[in-house]
Amino acid sequence: MFTRLPDPDVFAYVSDLPLPIFSGAIAPRFAPGTELRRAGELLEALLANGQPFQWWSGALTRSVQVEELLAARGLVTEGLTPGMHADLAAVDLPDQDGPVSVEVCSTDEEWLEANRVFTEAFEIPAEFAEVFVAVWRAVPGSLQLVARVGGVPVGAAAGVALDGVMGVYNVGTLEAARRQGVGRATTAALMRMGREAGCHSAILHASELGYPVYEGLGFEHVTDISQYVWLPTAT
Repeated sequence: MFTRLPDPDVFAYVSDLPLPIFSGAIAPRFAPGTELRRAGELLEALLANGQPFQWWSGALTRSVQVEELLAARGLVTEGLTPGMHADLAAVDLPDQDGPVSVEVCSTDEEWLEANRVFTEAFEIPAEFAEVFVAVWRAVPGSLQLVARVGGVPVGAAAGVALDGVMGVYNVGTLEAARRQGVGRATTAALMRMGREAGCHSAILHASELGYPVYEGLGFEHVTDISQYVWLPTAT
C-alpha cells in the first residue's frame, strides 16, 4: 500500500491512493545549506508519483525558503495548525458519564464502523474507510474508539502510545451530533488510557473547532505545525 522513500533526512512515502494523507513528507531535517536542493529533489519524487501529497513540518524543521519553494511548485496551505500537549499526571479528566458512551473497537466490523463515522465526519469518500482500517490496524498498539449516543455511532478517535506519549488522532464527530460532548469524550478516553498505560503526556494537532475542547481537557498550545498540500490539476 505504501512505499517508504530511501531519503535518510526525512520521513517520505508514496502510495497509489488519491488522498494527500497517503503520500508525503514529514519533518524534513535537511542539512544546513542543502535545504532548497533537497526539498527540490524530494518534491520531484513526490510529484512524479502523480497522487496528492502533504508536506508537514514543525517548529524545529520549518524553513521559510522551503515553504516559498513549496508554494511556487503549486502546494497550498491553510496556515499553521496548533500542536498541543497535555501532562497526563496533572490534568483532571472528566468522569465517563452523560449520554455519550465510548467503546474500544476490537473486531473488523467495529473498526470499519468507527472509520465510516470518521470518513463521514471529515467529508472523505466512504470507500476510504476500509483503507484507514488497514492502515491503523497495521500500527502496533493502535487504539480505535467509537462514540455512541443512544446506541448510534456518532464519533470516532484513534490513538497510539509510543515512548510514554499518547498520540491522539482522527477525532471526528458527525455534524448532527456536534456540541454534545462527543469529541471531548473520545479524547478524554484516550488520555485516560494513556495514563493507565503509563504515558506521561498526550499530544495532538487541533482544528479550529476542536481547539477549545482540547484546551478544556488540559491541553496547552506548545507549537505550530505547517502543512502544505498538492493536488493534481484536473485535465
